[in-house]
Parts: sequence; C-alpha cells; structure tokens
Amino acid sequence: MDNKFKWHMFVTSFIPLWISILIINLWDIISNFIHNWDSESTVNKNIWSGVKYNCVPIIFTLIILFIYFVSRFKILALIKNRGKLVKRKVVLTSYRKCNKLSTEFLLAYILPMIAFDFSLLKDVVIFVVCFLILAFLCIKNDNVYINIFLEFRGYKIYNCDIEYNVMDDKKNIYTECILISKVDITLPAYKEPEVYDFNNYIYISFEESKNE
Repeated sequence: MDNKFKWHMFVTSFIPLWISILIINLWDIISNFIHNWDSESTVNKNIWSGVKYNCVPIIFTLIILFIYFVSRFKILALIKNRGKLVKRKVVLTSYRKCNKLSTEFLLAYILPMIAFDFSLLKDVVIFVVCFLILAFLCIKNDNVYINIFLEFRGYKIYNCDIEYNVMDDKKNIYTECILISKVDITLPAYKEPEVYDFNNYIYISFEESKNE
C-alpha cells in the first residue's frame, strides 16, 4: 500500500466530518447572505458583498469537495481494477469482528474537529495543521484501515491470524492482522478466502457473498 493510497483511505474515513463541515459552512453562508441582504442595493452588489463576506467558508468547502471526490474516485478505481495488487489464498486460523473501531474513531478523531469555526481563517489554518499532523501519523503507522467510506459500501473490519504458503511449501504466519471484507468471514465457506495483501498487515477481500 503506497502512501498515496493510504492518504485516500485516510481522507475518506472522515466522511462524517466532511458532511458536518459542509452543513455548517452552507448554513453560515446562507445565513450571512440573508442577514446582509440590502433591499435597496442592486442584486449584483448584494451577491458580491455576500461572496466577499463568505470567502473563507466558500473556498474551504470547495477544497474539501475536491479532495474528497478525488480520494473517492481513486479508491473505487482500485476496487474495480486490482491488477497491481498482490493476491493471496490464505487460511484464517483465528478471527473476530472489530465492531467498536469505527465508533471509537468517530468519537476520538471526528467529533472534536467539528468544534472549529470554519468561517474564520485562523480556525481553518489550525484545523488544517492538526489534520495534516494526524494524517502523517496515521499513514506512517498504517492506521488507515478504519475506513467509513468502505463501511458505507458494506465492508466490515476483522482482526485475524493469517497463514499462507510461499515457495517450497514454507508457511508465513501473521498475527493480529486487519482484514477488510464485504462478506462475513466467520461463515464456514470463507475460512480460506482470496485476499489482497497491502503490507502483510492489512488485507482486503473483494469477494461478494455467495448468497447474493
């Protein structure tokens, strides 16, 4: 998993934050337009004054939309075209669902960031600095598997012990791995899934449920 893809995974994991910021900014923009509207002025003058007054939230909103849709496109492209990924047939020796990871991520990282006032340039700058520092740490430590975008698409996160054969029938064994899968890997039919290996720690299975 290269750093570019880790960045895309990181960005799309903040969907609730981006939605919250968009709602806050749009609410402020509309409220400011209404509040500063002068019926005695020309329409063009009112619109221009409103744009200048809402310059920070408008620009920040457009940047967020651009970054999010680029990352979303890159991840969907990878799901559709997986030719460059390493595919393995693995055996799951142990596994458990990580049901609380997304909730903990939401409470720890996303909710505190909503407290910034995104209509103020100072708060936007502080937010960007904090977000980039968090992105650097998560990408460096491979902490990009809690992806809410993939969860919206039906994927779930599992903690697994994995083994697979390499040359000369030698087995590689990896413990405490993260497996992102669209199917319930606890079912007997999925004890030996085909997965895509990102870094011997994070694996993604693109298999669909056999009941679909």
